[in-house]
Amino acid sequence: LSSSSAASDVYKRQPRDRAACRAARALGSAAERLLAKDDARLAGLDARALVTAQSDGFVMCNIALRGGARELGIGCSNLWLQPCASETGGSIERGIAEYLAAPLGVDATQVPLMLTFPSVKDHGWHVDHPEHTMCQTLALAPWTWFERHRVPGADAPPRHAPPSVPRAEPAEYEALKAKWAERCVRMLSAHYPRTNGRVEFVNVSTPLTIENYLPSGAGSAIGLDVTPARFVDLDEIGRLDMRTRVSGLWLTGQDVLMCGQPLAQLSGIITAVRICGPLRTAGLAWRVLLQQLGLLG
Repeated sequence: LSSSSAASDVYKRQPRDRAACRAARALGSAAERLLAKDDARLAGLDARALVTAQSDGFVMCNIALRGGARELGIGCSNLWLQPCASETGGSIERGIAEYLAAPLGVDATQVPLMLTFPSVKDHGWHVDHPEHTMCQTLALAPWTWFERHRVPGADAPPRHAPPSVPRAEPAEYEALKAKWAERCVRMLSAHYPRTNGRVEFVNVSTPLTIENYLPSGAGSAIGLDVTPARFVDLDEIGRLDMRTRVSGLWLTGQDVLMCGQPLAQLSGIITAVRICGPLRTAGLAWRVLLQQLGLLG
């Protein structure tokens, strides 16, 4: 913040580095993470914690399959599984409650799960890797299920290679991940039977893994929780508005719109449009239209 309480610098701090970017306007995913609470109060920002809590995380299984998508009977769409068995009276709400109470105790068919195939969505993947397909499964997982395996202070900067971050009772933690891997592979085989016997390896991550890459405090995977109150509470809506009370400080990202990759990206476009104003945005739209029509080089 400048002496006039205007934002001009954005600093990204990590344990061993610091990068700064000067800008006429500063963009951030959350004002409370950019400013200390005392600075936020002086600038006129509300330093209270939001009513909406951070979302839960996921147990994510990345499953490498031997074979092309067509050979394995896999399409481009995602598959969402909801627990609504006859044992729960067909109630998804009851099924999810039972799952949250005993995630490894309910039958694997009663795990709320998403199956997606990132390699199929990459249209160039099978040109370079025609013999392999990638599957990803996501199962809702609160931080408390894995919290006791976290070693305080052991979180390292994000990296994509071993060694992994130390865990308390590592043998038990790995055994727990193995159980999740077995369940997720079982559900993949149940819905895509041609994948049976085609699994080459399974890599499992938990909310502890998410916390290493997205330090939200409790392994949140998609930012703020998506609750009805978040979208009807006028105070909450105002505090999550893209334009803050600090001159030049704008918010963007999933928390000011909605979770999900396309909507998180769309929030950046909406923020840019609001910063530019209607006249400059109209000019940009006109240039894009002319370019699409081939009338602009």
